[in-house]
Amino acid sequence: MEAGEFWSILSEDPDSCNLHLKPYLNSLLPVLLEKMVYLPDEVEQLLDGDDWTVPDPPQSIRPKFTRGRHMGARSGWDETEDQSTYDELSNWSLRKSCAAAMDNLGLVFQDDFLPPLLPAIDERLKSEDWLKRESAILALGAIAEGCIQGLQKWLPELIRFLIGQLDHEKPLVKTITCWTLSRYASWILSIPDRNAFFSPLMERLLNLMVSPSKRVQSAACSAVATFEEVAKQEIIPYLDYTLKRFVLAFERYQMKNLAILYDTIATLAESIGSTLGQPEYINILMPPLLQRWDTLQDDDIRLQSLLVCLTTLCIAMRKQFQPFAGPIVQRCFRLIDVFLKKQIEYKRQPDSFDKPDTEFLVSSLDMISALTESLESDIEPYLRNSPLPSFILEVCKDHDPEVRQSCFALIGDLAKHVLSLIQPVLKDYISILTENIY
Repeated sequence: MEAGEFWSILSEDPDSCNLHLKPYLNSLLPVLLEKMVYLPDEVEQLLDGDDWTVPDPPQSIRPKFTRGRHMGARSGWDETEDQSTYDELSNWSLRKSCAAAMDNLGLVFQDDFLPPLLPAIDERLKSEDWLKRESAILALGAIAEGCIQGLQKWLPELIRFLIGQLDHEKPLVKTITCWTLSRYASWILSIPDRNAFFSPLMERLLNLMVSPSKRVQSAACSAVATFEEVAKQEIIPYLDYTLKRFVLAFERYQMKNLAILYDTIATLAESIGSTLGQPEYINILMPPLLQRWDTLQDDDIRLQSLLVCLTTLCIAMRKQFQPFAGPIVQRCFRLIDVFLKKQIEYKRQPDSFDKPDTEFLVSSLDMISALTESLESDIEPYLRNSPLPSFILEVCKDHDPEVRQSCFALIGDLAKHVLSLIQPVLKDYISILTENIY
């Protein structure tokens, strides 16, 4: 793996890379491509079959992305034969290392990268050995960003071929094809006759979201999120079918893939905004989300990703979200209260109690903030005579900058829309805000 990572490190100095490595590309690229084939023991571990009914172990449920009103998702190179794997470091492999090197070197050499590489990729794409074909599809995804201009004349044929591979019998081929196609999302949506590829591709991806393989579910769901983000309003013609597939996915997904589904729903909300607030779409999407909301306990880690998803939906739906505001606000109050009590315990006896995690706190603050911004003055009945002003006073003193950022944003939204609610403690808020300027 260290040898594979060497090439990525070298790519950080493009001038040196061009000077010293370019003469050796003919020798290097076939080696990288060969090492991108799954090893036999990897294949054995990843051949899960139809495993959608198998529960995920609770310890595997850790959010891959921290998504909120004030910060984006984590970014970085993430080739995936398992989009639902949360611990990237423990799953790093020679295959991923070489694929990352190919990606990084492609950004350096761009079109010069293709003459020594494309013949080898073409040979593997035609191979009856599915492992070799799978590695070639991975390579096409790896070079998508750096070599897109040089690939232009082959892309119609390649995209057509890749869409066909979504029907391959091997789940690992379907999985990597979902990822590779998502790497070409911008091109697919930029061509004049985009529906030549986009329509059949979206239909296949949405169908694969409810595959009997959890690995395929995950990859298809992540690919749909990428196309939502790129397509934006152009996804609307597919919205009814998309939401209905989401509902079916709720019935099939285990814990890890549910977190990815929540992120995909949030991405859709960010992409199309208020369109999602139309009654026919609310009636499809909200019942399964609220059913999950009602059944999860306050200390269930799955609640946090659902809360983040609902926050994004609230921002998109605005006042159409009001029917759901009451129970959500009350639960957010409860989650904040639990955090503050745990924090008091920890401060009093740090050797006896764990430091409370801030994820539920930040998500609750962001949810109330989103509701205030969306409902404007209509939020007042849900916050009147509540403990929120005193909660804010305590939370503003937290040492975590992310917590204070969410808290200060909430103060701003309250001041804008329901100033009377915080008037009694406004001087205290201003004092704390002033202290944080310096």
